[in-house]
Amino acid sequence: VMICNAIFNHPDITTLRDWAKIGIGVVTGANRFFLMTRSQKHDLGIEDRFVQPIVCRSNVLRGLSFKMNDLKETWERGHPSRLLIVPNAQTFPGAIRKYLDRGKSLGIDKRYKCMGRSPWYLVRNIYAPDAFFHYMSSSLPHIVLNSSNATCTNAIHRLTWRMKLRSDEQRAISVASVTSIAQLSCELVGRSYGGGLLKLEPCRASQIMLPVPPASKDIDLAFTNIDESLREGNKAAAISLADESVLRGFLN
Repeated sequence: VMICNAIFNHPDITTLRDWAKIGIGVVTGANRFFLMTRSQKHDLGIEDRFVQPIVCRSNVLRGLSFKMNDLKETWERGHPSRLLIVPNAQTFPGAIRKYLDRGKSLGIDKRYKCMGRSPWYLVRNIYAPDAFFHYMSSSLPHIVLNSSNATCTNAIHRLTWRMKLRSDEQRAISVASVTSIAQLSCELVGRSYGGGLLKLEPCRASQIMLPVPPASKDIDLAFTNIDESLREGNKAAAISLADESVLRGFLN
């Protein structure tokens, strides 16, 4: 307890809410209808202007950043990664009208979340966040910078920076989220389920401790190496690299 108090009362340790606002991802009300794979979009004849890139599963967020190449890979591998976005208009192309009619025949418009919208197919709050944060994770929840134009479902949290941050400052925050201090904090504020699953509600996630170091070339190098380790599935190495750079290099 004394060690924990010394850590969490350290003047250089902040919380996630000091840096970002945390919100849930997009609530569609019917993911199987509104989320599409590459083949589904092609077969339905849906134009690009009626879809937006979206991250549906947290396991897609492997590294410290989600880039356009990651988005392309997810799309090409056949994962649902496009959100149907239909404007509130009187007329639509035939493919859209046909698909919406199919949705009504399936009763999608009568589902709880859809029924509360006017019109039922108008999905709101589809903004792309500055970063993502794992909502439910079996290990190592962390901040993933969003370098794509993708949004995410409510299986993932969306982070919006409270102030204007340089890219190197954002990388420093992301590195801090991998440290042992941040991971211990996640365990303390999160809710554990069977099989080692950890759930972090937005209000709880906002309390996560982050020992954010000043931006520097060393932190940029750590970001690159940690990102690579996480993408390779070597989480222990990622934590070790973050601790070496932040706990030793910054907090001494």
